[in-house]
Amino acid sequence: MNGDGAFNAHILVDKLAKLNSSQQSIETLSHWCIFHRRNAKQVVETWERQFYSSPKDQRLYFLYLANDILQNSRRKSMEFVGEFWKVIPYALRDVIDNGDEFGRKAAVRLENSKEISQADWRSTAAVNRERARRLPGFGAAGGHRG
Repeated sequence: MNGDGAFNAHILVDKLAKLNSSQQSIETLSHWCIFHRRNAKQVVETWERQFYSSPKDQRLYFLYLANDILQNSRRKSMEFVGEFWKVIPYALRDVIDNGDEFGRKAAVRLENSKEISQADWRSTAAVNRERARRLPGFGAAGGHRG
């Protein structure tokens, strides 16, 4: 199976499972996702599911990937901005609240980065609160377990 053909969520799941902190890993998967920008909604939905399914120590890599996609996809189109707008606030909060010290600091830097802050993710929290409660692993208190 080659990763350059039609979009397939199972291929993305496999690629996300292999994601690591290296620049090459993040950039390679970012380019693959941008290549499939017509499927931005499916890419981000898969990203979100895998983010919450992944071990806490790997979630920061997902944020790095999202940031890279946002930085590089803007040159071609804005599909990913609207889709990531829906999920990034909660992913950032998850890493800030539950990550180790390095992860928390990195997530705060990402939250304040040009790409993230220009989109003003934080202002979407009230709008998306109900959506977050419906995600697998969220308890009655609204916090993510996992």
